[in-house]
Amino acid sequence: MTMVLTVPHSFHDEHVAGPIKPTRHWLLPRLLEFGAVLGNRGVSVLPPGYPHRVQVCSSDDEGVLMSLATKLRRAPQRIATGGFILNSGLNKLQADEATAQALHGFASGAYPFVAKVPPKTFLTALGVGETALGVALLLPIVPAGLAGLALTGFAGGLLYMYAKTPSLHDKYFRPTQAGTAIAKDIWIAGIGTSLVIDAAMNESPITSTE
Repeated sequence: MTMVLTVPHSFHDEHVAGPIKPTRHWLLPRLLEFGAVLGNRGVSVLPPGYPHRVQVCSSDDEGVLMSLATKLRRAPQRIATGGFILNSGLNKLQADEATAQALHGFASGAYPFVAKVPPKTFLTALGVGETALGVALLLPIVPAGLAGLALTGFAGGLLYMYAKTPSLHDKYFRPTQAGTAIAKDIWIAGIGTSLVIDAAMNESPITSTE
């Protein structure tokens, strides 16, 4: 519900030497309005007789606006990573046997249990997982914290494979030419971590923005 306050057109502030002219004090109702919003009460308190009719957003309206702002803030990260991973997953679902063999052999070096899985089955499972993750990131109804955790886990798995494959990096873990493509997944890990932290702070009673 929105509260509208109507007050008379003249007043004398006891702390001000003389009447306050409305045209010179347009900022005061805005400040009071902002204070009411920060209080999240949907109520504006004006000095007696202040010459303005002020409409203040209710707490429900404010919550909707802040929720929308939060989703817009996260949108670039989710769209960029979600679109990229979704495309990667769809490509893997359409890959041929040679691609399945190559990726299977590459993953088996870091994860020995993968060697027990048929290459085509492994590639299909990986493609389904990437497709699901990409869709989760693109859909705003999926909580940011959940999407961020999934993205961080996915990136962590790739970075572990990078660390366990000597041909991808030197002794200081700096990427070789062959490892540059996978080393870039550290950006995905950063985006996932950012989504998790943002969601955690947003739900905190101290730092909440929704």
